[in-house]
Order: sequence, then C-alpha cells, then structure tokens
Amino acid sequence: MKKEYSAGGAVYKTVKIKNKIETLWLLVKHKNTKGWRFPKGHIEPGENARRAAIREVEEEGKVQARSLKRVGVIDYVFNIYQTTIKKSVTFFLMKFKKGVNDPKYKEKTVSKTGWFDYKSALKKLRFPKEKEILIRAFESLKGRKKEK
Repeated sequence: MKKEYSAGGAVYKTVKIKNKIETLWLLVKHKNTKGWRFPKGHIEPGENARRAAIREVEEEGKVQARSLKRVGVIDYVFNIYQTTIKKSVTFFLMKFKKGVNDPKYKEKTVSKTGWFDYKSALKKLRFPKEKEILIRAFESLKGRKKEK
C-alpha cells in the first residue's frame, strides 16, 4: 500500500453583515467532483504540514492565511489505477489575511471558491470527516475568543 501525506486549512474571516459580526469559512469546489471541501494538497519535498497547508490555501483558495493551530488529521484509503493509497491529511485552523490574484496560481483543479457561514459550510462540506474538522475548528475558534 502506498502512503501519501497532504495538508489543508479551515480558513475563516470575520466580516460585518447588517451591523453583526459574522465568521465565514472558505470552501473550494473541485472540477470533476461533487460537493465542497477545504483547500488541501500534497506536502512537497522539504515542506512540513503547516507550510504545505499555507501554500495549498493560497493556490486553491486564492487567499493568504495565517496558520493558528492544528485541528486534526483525517486518514482514509482509496484506489486509483489499481493502486491502493492510504492518505493522511493534516488540517490547520487558519485566519484570512488577504486575497491573492497571482497568475502563478492558476489552479487547474478548482472550479469555485466561496465563503460560507458555519451552518452553510457544515451543510455544503461533502465528507463527514471534513465536517468534523469544521466543528473542531469552530469550537477552537470559540475558545480562542473566550481567552481574549
């Protein structure tokens, strides 16, 4: 069995909507797949998981974000071209810094990006394990706000 390692981000930003502060979550939709996901991708040689997550968020989500803390790891197995692959994806809670419009990030696999409130993001996320990551990220964020 082949092993692969990836990293991604549960990226949030706060915005004022109708005099109320809302927290929105970044999701991406890949071409040729159904449903929404967090931005994520392979860890490149010489990268650690945190650096890979920051890069993948920038490439797929077209945003720069600051990694705050690790919120979980998802492990799963899939088959492709008669090869069984065990994949491990590390996710980080990340805070939006700014949008990126750099032509070097012409992402070929993402068809859409979007910002969604917590309930909408929870409904839109395709995979139950990514829903768990959002729940952990949301709870962690609530805990961070209480500390301040």
